[in-house]
Amino acid sequence: MKFKKKTTMIISLALGATLFATTALAEVNTKDGYEQLKDTLKYTAESFSSRLNNYTITQYIEIKDNENVIYSQNLVQKYDIKNGVCEHSGDDFDQVNGNTQSYYYKDKNCDISYDSYQQIYNENDYAKPDNTPVYTNPFKDDTTIDIEKIADAAVGNLKDSLVVEQKTDGNKEISGSFSEAQIPSIINAFASYAVKRSTTTYSNTASNGNTVEINNVETSLISKDIFIKNVNGKMETDKNGLIKDASGTGTISGKDKDNKEHNLTFKLSVKIIDVNSTVVKKPDLTEKKVQKNDVGKSGRINTIISNIGKYIGQYKSDIVMDKDGKFQKIGEKIIDITSIDNKNIEGTYHEEYKKGYEQYKTNYIDSKFIGQIDENGSAKIDILDTEGNKHSGRISILTDQNGRIYFNMDKDEYPKDVVSIGAFDKIFK
Repeated sequence: MKFKKKTTMIISLALGATLFATTALAEVNTKDGYEQLKDTLKYTAESFSSRLNNYTITQYIEIKDNENVIYSQNLVQKYDIKNGVCEHSGDDFDQVNGNTQSYYYKDKNCDISYDSYQQIYNENDYAKPDNTPVYTNPFKDDTTIDIEKIADAAVGNLKDSLVVEQKTDGNKEISGSFSEAQIPSIINAFASYAVKRSTTTYSNTASNGNTVEINNVETSLISKDIFIKNVNGKMETDKNGLIKDASGTGTISGKDKDNKEHNLTFKLSVKIIDVNSTVVKKPDLTEKKVQKNDVGKSGRINTIISNIGKYIGQYKSDIVMDKDGKFQKIGEKIIDITSIDNKNIEGTYHEEYKKGYEQYKTNYIDSKFIGQIDENGSAKIDILDTEGNKHSGRISILTDQNGRIYFNMDKDEYPKDVVSIGAFDKIFK
């Protein structure tokens, strides 16, 4: 799925700290209780992937630095397992991008994602149905199995600080509160390592499918004397052992490079609602800005642009020579796209040289080309030169969508000291 990505270890640490509070819970002084809790987590994950027809997961994450919110996410995830449909919608906040929105929808025939930076919906229509499950059980992943082993070793005597309440309706509430003195040194060591290495990469998925990194921000506000001050958590399950809601908070303390103290406070809340009554509908994008793409049988995207005619016109690129220890412009190459739709493209290629450099002209100097646009958003073209010889090349019009195209001959006839540039910029009159 194409989401706006925020890969950050500090957020992972927040999830880890609060999840630790809600998953490392067990009956007092009994290993059976801990194993029972793990069974509940595994039962819930398996129910998400196979036992339940549909459900909704709501999730809220918040990170504060000395009471100032530096990151938050409010996410609603709807799953229709029976019909292979899901929908995710979120409101995010961070100090670089401010408030942004995320959206993702998928069924067997298409997927839709929202690019909040360009404010456009990207819709990929599949050539054949995609029966990939919309939710997979994480406990069947090898990485999760390794994490479980680490958790088993790290929990230690923290099980002694847990309270389990069996309710009359069959539900169960499990809660725990852990102070600084109770946190094992191995967990503090991990916290220190994770925070010191924490960075956030803010990225944007452009409308042509390329990921464009727009900023790198160091979010490691604390770099020394790092330790976990407290972790608190609570989880409630129904009579069948399915998790209904879970919440947790935690605080990590430390100092920055200027010896200023920071308290990073994490908050996580997860609820499972509308079990077997969730309805997931394909969004109505009638009044929205949409870019539609075809996903061919190969899985590659063939972009469909509703106003593709904007690419009709002339484009130019410099012809450059490496002479006397510097680059000198000796002429120009001109592409004229005369006809284009989402399947075919036609045009002409022309070369113009400064006086005294005419000897560098090629047989392509006045050529015609024709091609079919493929699933990559470019076209393999046939080129007919001035002597009637047929050549081949490639033209790409969907790489930047900012008035630039790329045009290259498969066989370059320029001498070694002449630089042939493949990028052509649109000529605006």
